Amino acid sequence: MKKNGFTLIELFVVLTIAALFFILAIPNYIADQHKMDAQLARQQLFLDLRQIRLQAVKLQYPATLYFNTNHSYEILEDTESQNGAWAQTIIKTVDFNSIYSQITVVQAGKQIVFSPSGMVDLGDTTLKQEKDPNGFIYYPITVQVQEGSYTLWVYSNGTISLR
Repeated sequence: MKKNGFTLIELFVVLTIAALFFILAIPNYIADQHKMDAQLARQQLFLDLRQIRLQAVKLQYPATLYFNTNHSYEILEDTESQNGAWAQTIIKTVDFNSIYSQITVVQAGKQIVFSPSGMVDLGDTTLKQEKDPNGFIYYPITVQVQEGSYTLWVYSNGTISLR
């Protein structure tokens, strides 16, 4: 006699194996999601740095990216008021924790300032300064998650690189 279908034991074994694969895949999926979030946050930071550099050149006023916490930053524009005094206006605030999960940028309290020429203002920038093998000054900005870190580099001439 030919039997059709599966026995209850066969079905249970297949479901158990599928459940094990699912359980083993979840941590890897979460880790990959955190890495992707960090890469997207770095890309957002890259685009914002390029935007404020261009804005500084266009308006001929200094523009600043200020890391107010280890997961957020503000874009500030220097403007001259009618009475001749200088003031900083907040153009944009980005909080990575509201967009991505578990992102930190280890620059709290630091700022990078672009001059009207598009170069980094060495006097006002408070980020840690380093030199590459060719002697060019750059400022590394690192976006971190538990699973890894991703850096972008802002050179003193205004070039911004993801390498």
